[in-house]
Amino acid sequence: MSPAANDPSFGKRFGVALLLGLPGIVALVGYIYVTTPATAVPAGLSLPILALVSAVSPLLLLGVACLLGAYAAPRVGLQSYVIDRTGSGSEIWHHLRNEVGLAVGIGIIGGVLIVVLDAVMMPFVAQDLPQSVIGATRPTVLDVFAYVPVRFLYGGLTEELMLRFGLIR
Repeated sequence: MSPAANDPSFGKRFGVALLLGLPGIVALVGYIYVTTPATAVPAGLSLPILALVSAVSPLLLLGVACLLGAYAAPRVGLQSYVIDRTGSGSEIWHHLRNEVGLAVGIGIIGGVLIVVLDAVMMPFVAQDLPQSVIGATRPTVLDVFAYVPVRFLYGGLTEELMLRFGLIR
């Protein structure tokens, strides 16, 4: 199947996908910068440099995934409302209106199921983990709140682009 004439160009597909994933990498760098104790920074390296270097691997993976997805998606007939909007100008919300209720419902059910399974399984998992992993260092409120953007942006966008746009396509 060849790409349709009104499909966005390879450059636009790649650029939009990459831009969608960058906030997650920025959130990851910020989280590492805010929560890494000075004692964990290797000698001869500053905390800002450590945080920036931590972004290299995910940025490379995101770039490769976006390249693969931008190349393969139109050839196999897969589409993205966000990326396709850049080429056609069609309204994203018009397409999402029919799907958003189901997606939010499944997300809520999945989130509750994960929390319940985590609570049920923790006693079984905790006995096999070293003490340093399960609470020798208790997270602060700042640690918990600093991780929220990483969960939503990196886990919710960047990793999904890496997997769904790069690997699956």
